[in-house]
Amino acid sequence: MVAIIVGTIIYIRSGSSTDNSNPHVFTSSPAPSLPATAAIPTFSSSSAAPAADPNTKVYSGSGFQVRYPKAWGLLTCSNSSNFELDPTSSADQLKVPCSRATKPITVIVGSKSACPGQVETLGSLRVTKSVDPSGGRTDYRWCTQTNPVLDITTRYSTSGGAATATTDYSAQVEQMISGITFATGS
Repeated sequence: MVAIIVGTIIYIRSGSSTDNSNPHVFTSSPAPSLPATAAIPTFSSSSAAPAADPNTKVYSGSGFQVRYPKAWGLLTCSNSSNFELDPTSSADQLKVPCSRATKPITVIVGSKSACPGQVETLGSLRVTKSVDPSGGRTDYRWCTQTNPVLDITTRYSTSGGAATATTDYSAQVEQMISGITFATGS
């Protein structure tokens, strides 16, 4: 053992006192080779988008994407960037002139937020949330702290009514909000 240590020191010193233009590199012994039957993992360097959930649809707006349940219908406005979601029907209505909400879930796309309420985090998004239980119905409202601002409302009443659902979809809307993605810089 001592002979190995002394031999190594002499070898290193002899290398340092000779031509340094060809430095010595010491490496450990090579790793044992894998048997031919061993599986070698492969890795991809591409950053592919996650696989689409077959139970959802995607609405792509200017600078954002919203995933919502496949069973819900979509209404898009011909006169604005706003859109609505209908959890009671899967029928889509595209490019409809919009002047007021007609579906239980409304998304107003804007550049400024004037939402009252408490700041919460849903997924990776910070939102301002308010709940207004008055007039025989409950109005939920979330405003994203992004650019563009998404002002999302859903209305619930056991007796129904225009643009109101008889089922409370606020939990599903919060799940939807937690999955909204924005373009870089939003």
